[in-house]
Amino acid sequence: MKKFLLSSAKAFLLAIALSTGAMAQDPAKTEVAKLEIKSATTATGEDVAVINSRAIKDFKKSFKLPSDEKWYKIETGFIVKFVQDGIQHRADYDKKGHWVATTRYYSEKQLPKDVRRQVKSVYYDYTITSVQEFTFPIHHVYLVNMEDEKTILIIRICDGEMDVYKELKKSEGPKK
Repeated sequence: MKKFLLSSAKAFLLAIALSTGAMAQDPAKTEVAKLEIKSATTATGEDVAVINSRAIKDFKKSFKLPSDEKWYKIETGFIVKFVQDGIQHRADYDKKGHWVATTRYYSEKQLPKDVRRQVKSVYYDYTITSVQEFTFPIHHVYLVNMEDEKTILIIRICDGEMDVYKELKKSEGPKK
């Protein structure tokens, strides 16, 4: 009976030691957990503890020194909006935390020179007003917003191919 009680007590103490975290914690996992709670916010400022840790790890690996970082949970996964190098970004992740796409919003100054040259060689009379750059796993797309006195154009450049995505005529305004 003594042997049974002694071995039961040892097993009980071993089980308690293992279940209370006697094992060492991975510092990287601890840092991600802190980051998850600290940076995961919604538009209303409420904490969101449900952001996938894989998405957060990928984000921190892919984007160095982001500022104004805000995470959002959406139906299809997660998005994070932030600023990097003065450019507004949005990164999309699926529910499992896999990167889906990145969108960047900027002006003509930040447009890569080869893309600018391609657009301006055809639409030289137009002024570039803004650019949206979409990066997907297998495609890179630019939407270049341009205008002149009478027309607003959105030029699409996908993998080097350029076409008119949208063309809108400006209103002439009221006649006098």
